[in-house]
Amino acid sequence: MIILFVIAIEALAILANVALPWAQDQTMRTRAAAIANEMDAVRQASLKAYHRLSAWPAASPNGDVPKEVLANLPRGFSAAHMDHQLVWRHWTVSDGHPLGLRDNEVVTVTAITDDPRLAAMVAWELPRGLLRTSVADHTTLVIDEPVLPRR
Repeated sequence: MIILFVIAIEALAILANVALPWAQDQTMRTRAAAIANEMDAVRQASLKAYHRLSAWPAASPNGDVPKEVLANLPRGFSAAHMDHQLVWRHWTVSDGHPLGLRDNEVVTVTAITDDPRLAAMVAWELPRGLLRTSVADHTTLVIDEPVLPRR
């Protein structure tokens, strides 16, 4: 009888070793999808602000989302969370056309996470066709309408 009990405990331990990492991975994927959705919402709100103002809003020194962009986001939107922070940046570059940018300005939203694996999953969850990069615990999404090749 004790042998059957030990075998049952071993079987449960094996199942737990398989199920626990899978459950943790699914939780992280769900979190990454939520962060990617936030980043895409900021991208879309930024594009609305750009089209309304005919220019990108000015960036704040600490990377806060500009009020012109926040106006296009749901009430109560927050860029600061327990496991990540969204940072909005606006740069001027000498020539953005080789990068596929419409003009010489680069606007990005970056998710800074507390886990590099989460950052990599966020990059994977972002909509296809958008310029993005993930390095360590940062995933950056370029907010721009790409220049389409002429036919």
